Amino acid sequence: MDNDRRILRATFSKDISDEAITRLYEAGTVVTYPPRKFLCRQGEFADKLYIMLDGWASVYSEIDDDLYHIDNIRSGTFGEIALMLKGVRNAHIMTREESRVLEITSNTYEELQKSHPEIVIELAKMVLRRILEQDKRNLVKLKARKEQIVQQKPQTLNEKMIKTMFEELPVDAIARELFARQSIYGVPKTDKQYQTDVFMVMPFDPNLRPVFEHIRNVCSERDINLTIKRGDDFFSRNAIMSEIWAVTNAARLIICDCTGKNPNVFYELGIAHTLGKPTIMITQDAADVPFDLRSYRYIRYDNTPAGMLDLANQLREAIRKILASLEPSASTSTPSSLG
Repeated sequence: MDNDRRILRATFSKDISDEAITRLYEAGTVVTYPPRKFLCRQGEFADKLYIMLDGWASVYSEIDDDLYHIDNIRSGTFGEIALMLKGVRNAHIMTREESRVLEITSNTYEELQKSHPEIVIELAKMVLRRILEQDKRNLVKLKARKEQIVQQKPQTLNEKMIKTMFEELPVDAIARELFARQSIYGVPKTDKQYQTDVFMVMPFDPNLRPVFEHIRNVCSERDINLTIKRGDDFFSRNAIMSEIWAVTNAARLIICDCTGKNPNVFYELGIAHTLGKPTIMITQDAADVPFDLRSYRYIRYDNTPAGMLDLANQLREAIRKILASLEPSASTSTPSSLG
């Protein structure tokens, strides 16, 4: 016990009192874990922070179902950022040998905030120091890489430097990690079955199936030539919303049938709008378009032979406008719903 307290004292600065160290130790639970045991997993809600007393663990980040080693923890605190922010874990942590860990639950942490605020302040300082140290390491790497590039051909210096900096700092991986934390569905899957030009959002009503087939025919016309799918085109073990998330991210544009005021339809439409996807709203009844969405144009159609012909004409015009706006030379502003 005395040795554990000495480790805690070495972990924190002299600004924190011995009484606070004792309170911290007594408030926690010492747990011994075997090697290769996950202490926490990426994406889980943070309900504990940990202090390594003995042993060591590795930190891994999961990207596209692959694990990437980030760092090792031999002593000190970890998991406190997610707990302090009441968020989810952004990495896996696994023991590499038998390890003794002091665990502090979220409820206990909240009690310590009130009784011993110096503990919380010290944890915040440790987080900031860790971030600053990481920034310094990245800066050293970039400077070394820049010196290496300068010795290469002058005419390609800028191009090579930009390329190398982006290789050194995995921008795409970082962006996807942030995306994973921001969305409860995580990083969108990129399986071939989720790739399509158009995603059709509509109720799975048998009476509307002919409408979908009619729209599919319009999309497949030679001068448009777009693939189209809807939610029941996927067959996998994944949750349905995980599939919707994947195909919405992959699609170039969304066609949404608001007929019937289906809640699932509007939920998926909200996802598409949040992602900035060009959307075409259609409906058989103007009253089925919620008030908040009536500021966007929509196509009202009749489910009759004449109505389907009119719908096809209006869809062709809307799709062509969207495709033109997606050309590289077109404006890069975020497109709104079209109709």
